[in-house]
Amino acid sequence: MKAVIDSASLIFLFKTSELLRLIEKRFDKIIIPNAVYTEVVITGKAAGKSDAVQIEEELTKSFFEINKETSSIKANNLGAGECNAIFLANKHKLPLLMDDKAAEKIAVALGINVLPLSAFILWAAKNKHVTKTKAIETLNELVKAGYY
Repeated sequence: MKAVIDSASLIFLFKTSELLRLIEKRFDKIIIPNAVYTEVVITGKAAGKSDAVQIEEELTKSFFEINKETSSIKANNLGAGECNAIFLANKHKLPLLMDDKAAEKIAVALGINVLPLSAFILWAAKNKHVTKTKAIETLNELVKAGYY
């Protein structure tokens, strides 16, 4: 199964190795909308963000696919990355890894299965893909990295 990911979730995906491992176990491929790639990698590198280079290197793996389709969705309170992620998840009927509450409301209204990273970690623990202790450690790592 494939999934689409938005900017914040993509950044936090690389803040803990356990989360990336779990995502790789659950999904065959993660779709990166072009606007998300631009926000995270291109804009991130231009702003001197050190994790942008690491993320760019990780995205060369075949597990990730950068999708060049552009969004027809526009919303005043959402960025291009969120709009593009919602568009792709809706168009291709894929789950969406997303942690933006305003964007999540729109995605859910469109019938998209939205998976916040925290909920995904809890799902993994409930389904015995990770121990409860490791799930708590992973959530704590995300919070230390700025996850809200």
